[in-house]
Amino acid sequence: MNVNVYITNHRNKTVALPVSPSEIKVNFENDESTSKVIGLGEINRLGDKKLKSIKISSFLPLDSSKVSYTTVRKKHKWKKASSYITFLKNIQASKKPCRLVITGFKFSMKATINFTYGMSNGVNNEYTYELDFTEYRKIKAERIGKKHGKKNNKIAKHGQRRSKPQHKISRGSKVLVNGMAYLTKNATHGVMIRKRECNITLVSSKAKHPYYVVTTGGVAMGWVSKGAFI
Repeated sequence: MNVNVYITNHRNKTVALPVSPSEIKVNFENDESTSKVIGLGEINRLGDKKLKSIKISSFLPLDSSKVSYTTVRKKHKWKKASSYITFLKNIQASKKPCRLVITGFKFSMKATINFTYGMSNGVNNEYTYELDFTEYRKIKAERIGKKHGKKNNKIAKHGQRRSKPQHKISRGSKVLVNGMAYLTKNATHGVMIRKRECNITLVSSKAKHPYYVVTTGGVAMGWVSKGAFI
């Protein structure tokens, strides 16, 4: 069974690449980072997942009707390589995502594309190409100041800044830590930190130790509770 690649543009026009790629690999990654904690050494901080990506390399016959090695049915196949090139260039120029479906691989993804093509090895009866697909995630933006259908008409006067509420501890706050710091936000064993000036970089409000702190010099201390601040 051949693995075929179908691409649908934002106008719901679908076409299949005429020749199956010899290799397809999907890249799944998390946004991980490492840092050093006093008394523990280097730790790996797990992050959220990154956008999936996939690269496809193959070739387009100048005239698919004159070769026997195409792998898709006529209904989804165009004769001329120029038709595929125009279709793919138009998707990229539209600044809109497309839909990538790979049969036999059970893979479907909404994505943006980058398209590169040309000729190689002195062969003039086909184009070689590369397609780079990057996952597209749609986000919803909410208008600030609008809540429960009511408009917030309060506008700060020109030249004035809103003052921060006093004693409010949040991400970005500078604090003096004198207490236990933990490797994870719900850990039971930690290390003692003595009067270190730190910045709060992460907040997990429902955790046992909700504040992740880093010294002003950039050294990660770990997770602490509010009682560790003086």
